[in-house]
Amino acid sequence: MKANLHQSEIASHLLIPIAFLTAAATFSFNFLFQEEISVIFKGINLIPLLFLGYIISTSAGILLFLKVIGPSFYIKDWPQHKERPSSIFFFKLIGKIKTVEDWMNFFIEDPHNQNNEYIKTEDLIEKAIHDLTLESYQLSKKAIRKVKLNSLAHVFFCTSVCLFLLMISLGIIGYFYT
Repeated sequence: MKANLHQSEIASHLLIPIAFLTAAATFSFNFLFQEEISVIFKGINLIPLLFLGYIISTSAGILLFLKVIGPSFYIKDWPQHKERPSSIFFFKLIGKIKTVEDWMNFFIEDPHNQNNEYIKTEDLIEKAIHDLTLESYQLSKKAIRKVKLNSLAHVFFCTSVCLFLLMISLGIIGYFYT
């Protein structure tokens, strides 16, 4: 629950300013369009083209950003075992086990009698080391992927701000010099 709240807070910190910037860009474009202010370059009005670029860049940045803050359950090359759980730590694989008794059977010979011997400690330790090592590798790969997506989203957001500023600058020039 707290993870969802945290993701919502992260999203609001970025998306609210983007919403205000988009409202400003839309207002500016509408003003320039209604005043019939245009900056023509090689027969193309640059104002609508820059606004379109702003909308596309902002949309791409938002989609990438939402992909970054969303959960990532992709598990590449996780070994599957029929006689024991695939992972004793990763919740998505644990959740595939049908009942709590089935889960307990991997660790306790008889789930109704807690005094029975557990699985051999050496085997459990070996499995724990294996799964933790594999899970840490998977987490690092996911983190690298999210950092790359976040960097790309940052490029799109910077591009959209530059396009917005260029649209405003050309609009001011067009307003005073046409």
